[in-house]
Amino acid sequence: MIPFVIVPENTTSLYESYQKVYEECLEGNKPCVLSEESTCKWLARTDWTYPDGSLKFDFLRSRFGRAGVPVVQSDEQSDYASRLQVPVSFDDYLEHLESKRPLSGINAPHGHVWYLKDWHFQRAFPEYRAYTVPLYFSSDWLNEYCDARYPYEPDKDYRFLYLGPKGSWTPFHEDVLQSFSWSANVSGTKKWYIFPAGEEQKLIQADGQLPSDVTSVDLSGCVHFVFVQRPGEVIFIPSGWHHQVHNLDTTLSVNHNWINAATVGNLWNLLRDSLNKVKQEIEDCAADFVDAHEWNRQCQMILKADLGMNYPEFFDLLLFIGTRRIQCDNEHEQYEFVRMKDIESIRGTFKQVEFSLDELPREDGAPDAIRKFLEVL
Repeated sequence: MIPFVIVPENTTSLYESYQKVYEECLEGNKPCVLSEESTCKWLARTDWTYPDGSLKFDFLRSRFGRAGVPVVQSDEQSDYASRLQVPVSFDDYLEHLESKRPLSGINAPHGHVWYLKDWHFQRAFPEYRAYTVPLYFSSDWLNEYCDARYPYEPDKDYRFLYLGPKGSWTPFHEDVLQSFSWSANVSGTKKWYIFPAGEEQKLIQADGQLPSDVTSVDLSGCVHFVFVQRPGEVIFIPSGWHHQVHNLDTTLSVNHNWINAATVGNLWNLLRDSLNKVKQEIEDCAADFVDAHEWNRQCQMILKADLGMNYPEFFDLLLFIGTRRIQCDNEHEQYEFVRMKDIESIRGTFKQVEFSLDELPREDGAPDAIRKFLEVL
């Protein structure tokens, strides 16, 4: 079982419950579960499902059917990113789920388990408020930044919708950018296998790789939790915790990845360590570059391709969030609590990274901007 369950508190104690979850779960990097009360008023639950919890396929088809969605062959995944996503229409996928009819335009044998994964639903339908982020997880630097910097790019955020039949699953993995994640079941049931950070090392195989399916290996010597997530429940997965997820029946869920003050240090460590690996892997090419600045530029380009973020974007993220937090004032206690957490964390992170500013491309204005920002702080 998950170590503890948190039920939404009465609004009269909103600040206390918010602070409790932030300190125990986010800063403490521990999992938790919110009860179905936290999602019961979502349009995604009231408009998309019947009283028995099953999906309203006709409504989903009429409202969103024309949208293009990405699907993968869930039954043939050897690791988290091993299968290419195939674009189909949402209408076609719903028809496939209902009637088991093969998906149109896909040259694959009939009988595969197709899983709709990583659909940027909120970007596709920005005016449709299908759900609201649970208050406890609302301090989200990553999506706040993406919304401001890349408002018109359809795939440039970290909010996803998943829909799959019984038997669809997600292989063993940890989330991108050392992020937190929360996942809410709109309909259906999921079975989670969750491993505290570091426990995955006990599962490394003879080839040096982690298994894609932990249900096929001996877990007796490895600390882990098994949790069955019911409709409406929201599960929080900490930074760096590996997990594997199986749909026990037809399941639709919403998932966000995000970072904030509590996990930005993990992201910085990931970027720094990954950049060092990039430099080691291509160090034999260093002499081919005009100077150190050109070398650093190439390393940052590779880092961005590998992780989806590099030093310039990371520093821009910190400057963006820090400036917003300094300029914004809010009368709500819970906002002021996390605003001060954000400012304190950004100050500390910038002081850690000052030695890395020389590794930025020559034309990047981050060094001067960061030094000026530290003067304001």
